[in-house]
Amino acid sequence: MQVNLIRQIPTNEKEPLNAIKYNSTGNYLLCAGNDRVVRLLNSKTGAYIREYMAHSFEVMDLDIVTDSTRFASCGGDRFVHVWDVSTGKVIRKFGSHLARVNTVRYNEDSSILASGSFDSKVRLWDCRSNSSIPVQVLNEAKDSVSTIDIKEDQIIAGSTDGNIRTYDVRNGKILTDSFTNPITSIWTSKTGAFALVSVLHNSNHLLDLETGGILKSYSGKKNTNYRLRSCLDYMEHYVISGSEDGKILIWDMESGEQLTSISTPNMSIVSDIVSHPSSDSFAATTTHGDVLVYQCLKT
Repeated sequence: MQVNLIRQIPTNEKEPLNAIKYNSTGNYLLCAGNDRVVRLLNSKTGAYIREYMAHSFEVMDLDIVTDSTRFASCGGDRFVHVWDVSTGKVIRKFGSHLARVNTVRYNEDSSILASGSFDSKVRLWDCRSNSSIPVQVLNEAKDSVSTIDIKEDQIIAGSTDGNIRTYDVRNGKILTDSFTNPITSIWTSKTGAFALVSVLHNSNHLLDLETGGILKSYSGKKNTNYRLRSCLDYMEHYVISGSEDGKILIWDMESGEQLTSISTPNMSIVSDIVSHPSSDSFAATTTHGDVLVYQCLKT
């Protein structure tokens, strides 16, 4: 496999970026990081379109509604902000967490927003009401909630306590899958049958969400200190992950074979990585404050 860097987009401040998201069409990207600014850019040209500023501390995560009219951000100021994309204004603000908010995720129809925090809680917010009180608090984690994903009626939360908890909202059940080390990211498959789990111990795993079995493991990356996220490509054939030695690694999802390893500019660490929703490309953020866009070419 050949992977080409087609665009390197710097930020002026050069502070670490923590999160990046494509919108549903793949035409736009949102990125954010330690400089407290959320930036909207054109994914094809790399041009910056708008900046969103309201957070008083670092921004840790982002998520965008399906129609791209709103997005949510969270961070070190303990708040979750919901923004109007076109006006740049904060239209909702949720503030019940007691510590840094690490992660946010909308459900599929954007009616519920979930947030996970260093306070070990997952809070669920009703986006259809005007209430600033969470409709539910999930408090099973014993340590910081680092990552959340949502598929249909399932909320999947990973924690630095080494556990992934799958909440079946419809049936009121909780399934717990235990790992030895802190969970740094979860990327759920389109069907919701399995999830790519990144663990703070140099490894990624493909987890069967029904049985809790490990379908495949992917080794070779270095990750012992930072929250590094991983993803599947849009066809769910490949696993893509950053590494603390300044590389991006790609594996065949089914066989587990490492297909390639590429060095980032300046050997900077990739903090977040996300696949394009409909093409063989992906975008990443780095600790040097760059957005990197890559194109995968099958050989």
